Amino acid sequence: MKARSGRSAGRLVTAAIAGISALGLLSGCGMETRQQAAAIVNDEVIPQDAVQSAAEQLAPAGLDQDNAVVFLIAAPLVKEVSDTSGRWQPNPSYAALLAGIPDASQATKDTVQTAALMTSDTMTPADVQAYRKALDTAQISLNPKYGEIKKTNDGPLYFTLGAAQPDWLAPAK
Repeated sequence: MKARSGRSAGRLVTAAIAGISALGLLSGCGMETRQQAAAIVNDEVIPQDAVQSAAEQLAPAGLDQDNAVVFLIAAPLVKEVSDTSGRWQPNPSYAALLAGIPDASQATKDTVQTAALMTSDTMTPADVQAYRKALDTAQISLNPKYGEIKKTNDGPLYFTLGAAQPDWLAPAK
């Protein structure tokens, strides 16, 4: 009887370990997605492949992955402001640019929309102020591959990407 209860306990432990491992694998999917992200803006993941897609599709316009990341980080913040103000209406240049990109990805569309809004006179000073406030309060996590966010007072985006400086390195005096 003891041998049998020993086997039952062993099976119970094995089943528990298997269950915990399965839960760990399932919960790890979200972590893996976050680890593969180019950036996360207020819990919105910007996947690395979205950045790559936008950069590839907009390469003829001179856009690289760093620029794509910048516009995709700004995109949800700009969209929030433009949705509130109702100012975004696709214009002929937006439509013409996207017409030249067969099967434009959503990331490409978001990049073009953000660039169009931020570099045109569509946004009022109040819209820009609302965007800057959203940028200041946003929780932004950037993949170290791109460096770190450097906020500036220069528009239209009011931030750039720069090389990260580890806190253990002291600046030259």
